[in-house]
Amino acid sequence: MQSPCHFARLLAFLGIWVLLYVSACSAEAIDWVQASYDKVIDLGGAVSNFELSISASPASLPSGDRAFYKVYLSGEEHEKLAKISATLSSSPKGKPKADLDVLFWGPSVDDEETFVYLVEVPSSALKDNEPIHLKVSGSMLHISIPLPLEIEQGKEQLLYWQGDTVPRSPYPIEKATVILNTNDPILSYGPTLSASQSGKSVSFGPHQNVPPFNPTDSRSLSGFVHYAYLNPVATYAKYRRHVEISHWGDNMATEDHIWLRNDGPALKGHFSRAKHMINNFHNPAQERMSQIISVPLMLPVGSKDVYFVDAVGNVSTSMLSAPSPATGARRLDLRPRFPILGGWNYTFTTGWNQRMSTHGLIRSVLTKPGRVRVAVPFLIAPKSAAVDDAEIRIVLPEGATDIDVTLPFAVDALSMDVYPTYLDTVGRPSVLIRRRRCIWKHGKMIYIEYSLSIWSQLRKPMAVSIAALLLFIMAAFVRRQSVSIQRVKTQ
Repeated sequence: MQSPCHFARLLAFLGIWVLLYVSACSAEAIDWVQASYDKVIDLGGAVSNFELSISASPASLPSGDRAFYKVYLSGEEHEKLAKISATLSSSPKGKPKADLDVLFWGPSVDDEETFVYLVEVPSSALKDNEPIHLKVSGSMLHISIPLPLEIEQGKEQLLYWQGDTVPRSPYPIEKATVILNTNDPILSYGPTLSASQSGKSVSFGPHQNVPPFNPTDSRSLSGFVHYAYLNPVATYAKYRRHVEISHWGDNMATEDHIWLRNDGPALKGHFSRAKHMINNFHNPAQERMSQIISVPLMLPVGSKDVYFVDAVGNVSTSMLSAPSPATGARRLDLRPRFPILGGWNYTFTTGWNQRMSTHGLIRSVLTKPGRVRVAVPFLIAPKSAAVDDAEIRIVLPEGATDIDVTLPFAVDALSMDVYPTYLDTVGRPSVLIRRRRCIWKHGKMIYIEYSLSIWSQLRKPMAVSIAALLLFIMAAFVRRQSVSIQRVKTQ
């Protein structure tokens, strides 16, 4: 179902993209001088975070109301990037005072393996010979790989990171440092010539007077960090959320289908249940560090009628907490029937209901009579889990028209179609949203605004009433018919 509003939004999006393109082209001449550039990467399992702390000043003030600062990411970082944001601070370690927009530009002209992101800086924050302090932060998925690729049951798992030891930047840097942090012991790192280790942290640099990035420069050699990771590497290979909105029932029904995968080192040999029990008794931490024993999920406020099943049936080994007195949220510890080892998969489904009017999930638009706005969270996932592919279908009441969707972040696909359910006459409109590479921070609200007339709300009760009335009429008619076999009298 493609409405005129859909094509209007498409044209508006194309117009905005063209404006951004023209603006970015006009900002190509703006150059920057960087006093310091620190890149900090917090290495994890499936999800790793990074932060760029930059002190820079423009070589010349822009003529317009904004300037663009270029951020370079390697090809691997770009392909595995899940989220990126930027803020402006008053000092290198000060609190953010403004959020800045970050736009993806494309591959660099000089190097196809380097990708450019543009940070939009307001001209009002720029002054002659005074640096500004930018913080660019983000999250990447699967930036570390298991090494070795296979381990025996109960053995320690190790992960391996490889990347740039000198920051990529199109501008000269007076002082640059790359820092790698881990929560667990570090086994080795390199190259050791320009690196130093302090506890669970490795620093490459500081590098003095770094020229603009050149892919042929010997200083751009990559480094590595080999470290232990004492937690399972959990990944949602697929995440499918189905939400149905009911005005008559004042209910929002949510159901999540999750394909869980352990991306840690694969199990070498066969799994031994006896060895698993013995190791759990003598050294449970060592046995469970690479195994997914439970999946913690924080259910939203007002969740009721919670269920959690897999292909066999109800997962009775799981635990559901009572609502929190402070927030009203509930914690679901989903415990699979067996430990999920490296390379193993587990599929499960969980769902719940919520009363919309009580918990602020539905509102009437006061300035637009007949318009309704609902808020639906995109996903729920643990902080350490990567979501490779997420999809949500939001089924609206039958008869909803003039649908307008407000997204909290960019998505890969957004479409609308008709989803038929029980006792429908024309079907219910639905919104389908899909995004790859997500983390728990993408669990933000999607706002959907639509019109629903009184006739549309009465459509289903009237259809059921008419169907029941016709059934009674047919039953009364059939009852008055004689279906017995009678003997014909002959004269």
